[in-house]
Amino acid sequence: MDSRKATVGSAGFSRTAGVLIGVGVTILTAWLFSSGLSGTPSEIYRTGPVVELELPYRGLCRGLSLTSQGQAVAIRAADVHSGLARLAVPLEEGRHELVLHFVTVIPGWDRTYPLAVIVDNTPPSLSLETKSVWAKPKSSTLEKALVTSGKTELGAKVFVNDRETSVDEQGAFSHEVGLKPGWNQLVLRVEDKAGNRVQRQTSVFRDTADPEINWRTAPSQAFKTPSARLELLVKDDGPLAGVNGKVDGKPLTWHRKPEDLWLGVTEPLREGRHEVEVRVADAAGRVTTTKREIVIDSSETLGEAVLGLGARGADVSELHRLLVAAGYLATDPGTTFNKLTESALRKLQADEGFEVTGVADHQTIVALGPRIVVNLGAFSLVLERPGQPDRRWSIASGSLEFPTPTGRFYVYEKVQDPTWLPPKSDWAKDAKPVDPGPDNPLGSRWIGLDWGGVGIHGTNAPWTVGSAASHGCMRMETSQVEELFNLVEVGTPVVILSGHEDDPLLDKFWPRG
Repeated sequence: MDSRKATVGSAGFSRTAGVLIGVGVTILTAWLFSSGLSGTPSEIYRTGPVVELELPYRGLCRGLSLTSQGQAVAIRAADVHSGLARLAVPLEEGRHELVLHFVTVIPGWDRTYPLAVIVDNTPPSLSLETKSVWAKPKSSTLEKALVTSGKTELGAKVFVNDRETSVDEQGAFSHEVGLKPGWNQLVLRVEDKAGNRVQRQTSVFRDTADPEINWRTAPSQAFKTPSARLELLVKDDGPLAGVNGKVDGKPLTWHRKPEDLWLGVTEPLREGRHEVEVRVADAAGRVTTTKREIVIDSSETLGEAVLGLGARGADVSELHRLLVAAGYLATDPGTTFNKLTESALRKLQADEGFEVTGVADHQTIVALGPRIVVNLGAFSLVLERPGQPDRRWSIASGSLEFPTPTGRFYVYEKVQDPTWLPPKSDWAKDAKPVDPGPDNPLGSRWIGLDWGGVGIHGTNAPWTVGSAASHGCMRMETSQVEELFNLVEVGTPVVILSGHEDDPLLDKFWPRG
């Protein structure tokens, strides 16, 4: 009984084992001669010119081939083992619909699979925009952030500092990078499906402080030259965009020197106070401005420099003395040009018909005298001396054929007992020089002007005084020209008017009606 059971049991075991073995061989055969490729081609992106393909294959392969539209495609190298089929195929850029043929060791188990290979050697497109913004992180302090946004081709991946950022269905992306103080390096990389990449790198500086300006020029510093040399020390935690400034509202150029030193040299300035304004901007757009007053005190001699508010010294004292003498100041304000000085000069300039500026320029100082003013139409000469009575004399002026010039001149030379030399003119071509004496046409004195040989002189024909009888000069009687000669100096201004101008001097010395 037990033996039969054992026999039956063995027979049963054999049948069961046979069935299991048969099923196992079938499964093993199916596994050995199947590949991981499906019947529907999937797109494979690669770069060329020789494309390497790596495909799963679990069969026992004894050969393979590749075709495109029925035409054989050369295979540079092929290796099928360890469950992979590796191919190296020369393909041009573009899409290729390929068919891969596997020949197995068992007849009838050959396999044919479609492949769609896209060869892409072109770097991905990239349009990029970066801008700095103020972002508020979890902490309560504001932090500078750099927003990088742009667009690339569909399917590409974007990495910012090796960190992948999301790309939407249109290829657009945006990434915000927090910036630490100082320099920050930003690397943006884009990779397409084929492995092509494009990379952009930039350095961004996060500025956390305003520029600092330290003057090397003391407040209200006085300069003994018409131009002022100004120095600044400019500090900042980052790069500067520029330093510029103004003096009295006019541009001033600054030049960078070593060790954060900036130098500005002004144009020649009038004597007095001047306001200097400096503006410093850094690369982050932070701006610092500062102002400083300087004083120009370049001369002590009146007339050598233009004087304005804040001027000081001996030249200002002399100006005040003349203004008091001319009746434009009631008292002497001292050695500093102030608002009283400015007001007096404005009144003087208005009376003279000058541009009213309130500064003591050369023309205004000359008007304070002494000076000679001539009215040709009235045959009259006036010597104006501030603080003293005017002196007035009659003259003879130039004839219609030889008129006396009009305008503003000055005394060029003074000669006592001159020798008359015939001028280079047709009317004197046969004349001879005349030594000093009663027959000399110049009389006993010659006061020459800085124009064309014209002057004021005496005459041996005193009856001509009061008429237009000369060859362009102004004649005076002998005693009167000698008196004038002693009252003027070389450089004394001379104003010659025709008598018909609209000039305040005519109303001042020869009032009408």
